Amino acid sequence: MRKIIVLQIIVLYSLSGLVTFAQSQKYKGYPKKDADVFSEFATPPKGYGNVPFYWWNGDSLNRERMKEQLDILSASATDGFAVSYIHMDPEVDVEEMKNGYGLSGKTEAGRPNVFSGDWWNFWSWFAKECTLRNIGLGMDDYTIGWIGNGYYTDELLKEEKFQNYQGELDIVSDTVLGGTTFIYDIPEQFVGAVAWPGKIDLAKHISDGKLLWKVPEGKNYKVYILSTKKKPFIASGHRERIYKRIF
Repeated sequence: MRKIIVLQIIVLYSLSGLVTFAQSQKYKGYPKKDADVFSEFATPPKGYGNVPFYWWNGDSLNRERMKEQLDILSASATDGFAVSYIHMDPEVDVEEMKNGYGLSGKTEAGRPNVFSGDWWNFWSWFAKECTLRNIGLGMDDYTIGWIGNGYYTDELLKEEKFQNYQGELDIVSDTVLGGTTFIYDIPEQFVGAVAWPGKIDLAKHISDGKLLWKVPEGKNYKVYILSTKKKPFIASGHRERIYKRIF
């Protein structure tokens, strides 16, 4: 019983040490308002080193092999990794993509498959090993973030908030003759109206949902009407929703 208690204490102490060390690394490498640009440019603080893409394709994730790689990379100027996954080729991997894919092809999910239970177990272990070596670890959304590849972005886009997002700018242009009157019904999601040359703001000529502009004589103008329309889109401002969906 005494051995078990001692072992538990040692484990708890080790875990607390990892947590303390991880907290001590928080915000390292972030910009400082009072930074001495000249001296710190010559000798950058921790966090401003190399952060390469770390491709987890090509072979099964193996702890012994990955630990050896970490030992080598931790001795270099590597401050962290962006774990990445390649994509398949639509013209070659036809069978895998017969039901559709995102952007340039479906993600080559690796072994174990990215986001599977075994993968998360490996990720947890690898993150701890990185912490012990003072190396940062991140996830690159190249291929897995492409809409249509079956990952978190597809789930988010099912939500009403994203379905109704005004994610596309619609621009209608028309050439108007000098000395004429230009009349246009303003679209529902109106952004602005401008005439060129001269960058003439036509907003003041709008009344009761209609643009009515008496075009100056002497030359022709190009009128641009800008509005938005629905297009599901996940912007950087939605990062908290993305984090919750992944983690």
